[in-house]
Amino acid sequence: METKSTNPILPGTWADPFVLQHGDSYYLYPTKDCPHWRHPTLYAFQSKDLLNWRGPTGILDLANIAWADKFAYAPTAAYWQGTFYLYFCADNQIGLAVSDEPLGRFADILQRPLIGRDAFGCQSIDPDLFIDSDGQPYLLWGQGKLWIAPLREDMHTFAAEPVCLSDQLYRQKGLDPAAYERDYRARDNDPYAFDLRLYNEGAHLQKIAGRYMLSWSVYDARDPRYQIHYAWSENVLGPYRMPEHNILLAPTETMRGTGHASIAKKETDYYLVYHRHGSVVPERDWHRGMEWNGIDGTDRQVCCDRIKFRDGEPVQIIPE
Repeated sequence: METKSTNPILPGTWADPFVLQHGDSYYLYPTKDCPHWRHPTLYAFQSKDLLNWRGPTGILDLANIAWADKFAYAPTAAYWQGTFYLYFCADNQIGLAVSDEPLGRFADILQRPLIGRDAFGCQSIDPDLFIDSDGQPYLLWGQGKLWIAPLREDMHTFAAEPVCLSDQLYRQKGLDPAAYERDYRARDNDPYAFDLRLYNEGAHLQKIAGRYMLSWSVYDARDPRYQIHYAWSENVLGPYRMPEHNILLAPTETMRGTGHASIAKKETDYYLVYHRHGSVVPERDWHRGMEWNGIDGTDRQVCCDRIKFRDGEPVQIIPE
């Protein structure tokens, strides 16, 4: 039976939702919004139906992390070989914590970042853990660039060299990734700039009907134009190809900043769980983006909508 949500599905300001299904329950791991995204704690919610959520339950506090004390956000979780694994952002690095229970508490097992600040030529944020149907786990991450790497059984050692999936998107557009990145930064006079219109952050990988569906967010999270695009591949490492119309979710007149999502399956249906801005920016002011007076992307709300498919392609979601 279709789940018809009334958005937002969580009370208060939350963002960057990741949903894990385990047993007969769903567990939602979000970011707690606050000024400048400096919150030191991660939380989780629990649901039986994707609609009614219990929580929040504190699952990890940076007071117990030796290498970070702020910017706890964008976690991802998985259950693998009897253990729950939580990959999370802290101080613009990625850490790994484990627990015997989905609601924690989780403990840092490395006592150091798994992926350090600015490693691999991009911002080390927004991890996404994907476990393929053959049991092989993969970690995706990156803002500005998107990387994927298979993991060994310890869940923190790369089993092979990471592959840059965002480079595949640039090549599909006929662009040389390195040259385009260099020229774009020169035009912007910013050595850390990326073209956020093609790929920015918040990647998520889902296997649907035997194919790999990769989704991600474009534009800045504070920008009212923030939205979700997607691509398909027959192989987990690509190449990923974007259809001509590859918008999965885009803002409307009343819903802005719709992005950073994960996908949950309920029975035979798939649901997009994402966040939106709590404040509405008039469309005439969209070009002002993150500089819009008073809108800083810290009043976000978590929403859920069913993904409908037509001829094997997702129909663009119109958020309500």
